[in-house]
Amino acid sequence: MKGIIKFILLLILLLCTQSLLVADIVVIKDSVKRYKLGLHVSYYTDKTGKLTINDVLAPEFKKRFIKSQKEIPDLGISTATRWLHFSLYDQSYFHKKWLLLIELLFISNIEVYKVIPHTDNIEKVLTQQSLSKNKLHHRLQVFSLDTLKNKKIHYYIKVRVGGKSIFPISIVESSHFNYSVQKEYIILGIYYGLIFVMILYN
Repeated sequence: MKGIIKFILLLILLLCTQSLLVADIVVIKDSVKRYKLGLHVSYYTDKTGKLTINDVLAPEFKKRFIKSQKEIPDLGISTATRWLHFSLYDQSYFHKKWLLLIELLFISNIEVYKVIPHTDNIEKVLTQQSLSKNKLHHRLQVFSLDTLKNKKIHYYIKVRVGGKSIFPISIVESSHFNYSVQKEYIILGIYYGLIFVMILYN
């Protein structure tokens, strides 16, 4: 009897450990316009800054990634390079354009890789050199993101954020993001307009 209890406890411990190491897949559906990736991201701190995408894709490296336990990942204060990983599965009926949104004003260095499972397809979709070309015109970091209908895609982000500990990251449907930006600009326009009127009045 004691042997069975020990076996059950060991099994529970293994399952809990696995859940801490492996981030959940983000399943994209038609009804959802935005997904916060915090609880779906795992990360690794590369203190050497020399790791490549092939290094982090090695099977033995998977267990080194730590699953984020917060909606806004807290990576710890460090100037070291971070690797972040998340997976997308597009289950939507209507294929839509998605954007990767990183809610930081400045990123010192970034590379984004797209990996299709069970293939040799590893594509570097964003580098620091192509940042200005691919980044949408917005005060935050916003980039186009690919999905494949009824297929899983892994994304790996190699990034340095200048010592910041938090890394707010999400994906948002393009038209929803554009609507939110327009509403934001209208509110800011009204706000600055009121300030201008108050200055003239005084």
